[in-house]
Amino acid sequence: MQYKDRQTAGLKLASMLKQFKNNEEAIILALPRGGVPIGAAIAQELNLPLDIFLVRKLGVIGYEELAFGAIAEDGSLYLNQDLVSQFNINQDIIDKVSKKEMALINKRKQLYNLDIKVSLKALYKNKIIILVDDGIATGATMLAAIQVLKTYNIKKLIIAAPVAAEDTYEEIKSQVDEIYVPLIPYNFSAVGMWYENFEQVSDSDVIRLIKKNKIRN
Repeated sequence: MQYKDRQTAGLKLASMLKQFKNNEEAIILALPRGGVPIGAAIAQELNLPLDIFLVRKLGVIGYEELAFGAIAEDGSLYLNQDLVSQFNINQDIIDKVSKKEMALINKRKQLYNLDIKVSLKALYKNKIIILVDDGIATGATMLAAIQVLKTYNIKKLIIAAPVAAEDTYEEIKSQVDEIYVPLIPYNFSAVGMWYENFEQVSDSDVIRLIKKNKIRN
């Protein structure tokens, strides 16, 4: 099985999420850039607002792929205290890495014309958050987003993705309220191989798509 493109994959997910159609408590939250076409298709089909969630891993210096935490666009911070202790990560290092990643987030916020002053905690309070991406391989960014969102007072956290690696799916499933992934192949190797058309999503594509449904600005 392959999806024709992200639009088609988004519509497949929308059919699995139809119980949330017109639900005033629900928000589609997409991870840019690849998750935005997925999120836009779901939002339009279910008549739900769309937002994007900018989050960056905080990598252990020298082992950057190993995340000791995550930071979101509003400065909300999640720290894995076990790793912080294991690698003797002090506050100076946390501040240094956070500052670097926040600078990258702020550039993306300006590019996407997102309201810098908005409080995401207030925006998402008591909401059903449906967090989407175009696929889940290692799940590092998705897991980072999940940990930050858990620090918000949301009503429910739901994950939706067209395809995922089995091990990652099981890890994420244990951390959220609901998860919808129609394709979990035993021979998963990369997200792109499960799409006929997996062209890179550009920043201009993201800007165009979020203009239609976004809840900020």
